[in-house]
Amino acid sequence: MENLSNNPYEFLMDPRGVLKAYEEARSRGIDLVGLYHTHPGFLATPSHKDLRGMELWPIPWLIIGLLSNNAKAWILCEGFLKELRIRWI
Repeated sequence: MENLSNNPYEFLMDPRGVLKAYEEARSRGIDLVGLYHTHPGFLATPSHKDLRGMELWPIPWLIIGLLSNNAKAWILCEGFLKELRIRWI
């Protein structure tokens, strides 16, 4: 998906592109079970923008913090941010 932001530290998706990808997946019987992205210069914790996105997409978000070299999974549940346990296989 194309980045609409000119800021190299931000990724902004076109909402129409997101909706198109979501509808295409649904038409193929594919469920969206989570989202992931990196924080190149930050920790693996949700930003304020992430929290707004989590309100729209109430599914697990995997955030990879390149500064801390780790990954954490999060979900916003009933207004509370919850860290999920990751089981790597």
